[in-house]
Amino acid sequence: MTSLPECTRHRLQRLPLIPHVWEGGRLPVEELMASPQQGVSGQKSDCIIWLDGSEGLVRAMDIVKASVGKEAVVRALLKAIENPHNPAKPGRPKKIVVKDRELQFLLRGVLQNLDIEVDWSPQLPLLDELWLNFQNSQSQCCAYISPELFNRLGELASSLWPLQPWLLLSEDEILRVDINRWHVDSLYVSVLGMMGEERGIVLYRTLDSLKHFRQRIAHLALERYSLPQQEEDDDELESIFLQQDCWFVNYNPSQEEQTSTVWRSDYHGEEVSIVFGSIHPYEGIRPIKEDEEIFPIYVALSALASFIEQHEDDLAEETIRLIREKYPIQSPEDDNSTCWVSVSTMPDLTRELEQILDDVQQDCKQALGEEEEEGGKNIALQEDLIPEDTIVLLETIPSFLLSRLHNNSYTDTNCPSSLSAQTLAWIHNLAAKTDFPVIILQTTKPKARQLLCRLEAEKGIVKVIFANGGASDHETLGVLQTTIGNFYVFAQFPEQVSYPLGRWQKRVAKFDGYCGVVVAMGAKGSSRGNPQPKDFLYLFYTRVEK
Repeated sequence: MTSLPECTRHRLQRLPLIPHVWEGGRLPVEELMASPQQGVSGQKSDCIIWLDGSEGLVRAMDIVKASVGKEAVVRALLKAIENPHNPAKPGRPKKIVVKDRELQFLLRGVLQNLDIEVDWSPQLPLLDELWLNFQNSQSQCCAYISPELFNRLGELASSLWPLQPWLLLSEDEILRVDINRWHVDSLYVSVLGMMGEERGIVLYRTLDSLKHFRQRIAHLALERYSLPQQEEDDDELESIFLQQDCWFVNYNPSQEEQTSTVWRSDYHGEEVSIVFGSIHPYEGIRPIKEDEEIFPIYVALSALASFIEQHEDDLAEETIRLIREKYPIQSPEDDNSTCWVSVSTMPDLTRELEQILDDVQQDCKQALGEEEEEGGKNIALQEDLIPEDTIVLLETIPSFLLSRLHNNSYTDTNCPSSLSAQTLAWIHNLAAKTDFPVIILQTTKPKARQLLCRLEAEKGIVKVIFANGGASDHETLGVLQTTIGNFYVFAQFPEQVSYPLGRWQKRVAKFDGYCGVVVAMGAKGSSRGNPQPKDFLYLFYTRVEK
């Protein structure tokens, strides 16, 4: 535990000891605001406050990034002691109270010999009241939302969570929802989360807004790729986000309290906060403010849920065909009225959006080629890692086999995983519901042992890359990157197998890009091409990069 420097301790000891009790803590800024503004640039923030409960004065208040550790609370406390906000005077409190047990133990160590008692309480009356006042002052803008209607919207959105639409649809697989009521003709739905942590549903009010946003994001990516030495401009990224014209529903597994724009749900013990909001070039990002806004969102989500349940298998295909359905949805405005809402896939638009990304990737490749011609750094692909005649299989394995391989029961190879314990736990929990995707490298037992020795010497595998190349432009190269930075070709996939490769990559997407590489034996036995659990020697956890 880090302690205060002696000179700092002596300086604080010279300040008067005030017979007052202070309350302190931190809270996500999003919980203090009805508007989800803080989430635009992706930088979440916390508010730290130290309050003198005896005088009712805020002695210090800081806004810090949410990722900053508990040391920030200590820094704010020292500021409250030495340089408090007016009209408070410098001084040490007789006692401080916090809600966080870990913070209590940290402060006890830091404040030794300063005659400050550090206590813990599940409730901090004055600070809790201050948080509540902040929230109430921000929630006045939502006075036009009916609580009953908002509850119905929250329950509907929470029912979509177990359907996990982000495991079926990529961001480019757009659905059109025709409503033709409440001044809304059609909404264009993009599901977020297939290859990232953020889960959500974006309902674009115009098709032009969706296309314009994707084009600007793609061009920004190209600019940053072409000029990697240039500092990233978060303001530019935020400006692009604020040019969208859409409603959004964000799902955040968290412990956030329910507010006027946040619905809190529980699914199989997992608490999920659902945030509803709107983005418009003239208004920026804001919460939902009117019942009139909830009506089209409600019927769109209702129709979307029915569409996903009816066509789950079709949506799981690599290429989604044209599908159109019409559903009778009870009007949220009038329970005695029915809205007929049409939902359809948009394969042509999906191809158009994918082409935008392909064009940018091609430009990036050309830029990379030009750099290499000018003497830039080139990645050296090696082909001496994978034994000759190794059979490469793109498969999935069930949860019980993943657990056995995870426990390392077959071999004494030891390569620590680069994934965190939390990520590994998440993978195993999801694998209990759907099989885990793996690349199986099956060879003979002696060669498998040699391969494991090589990989152990290079500290394991950190990445799997699929890239166009090989003997012609009609092949896809499979490349393994080891921890020490070497790149090894493990397979060449001809164009004819692009479909099964795509299906396997879609399974990988369900695990946010994570997969396994399994070294197996038995290439000359009865299980050749179909390795059995007894043939599996070792599992490396890794991630796929497109």
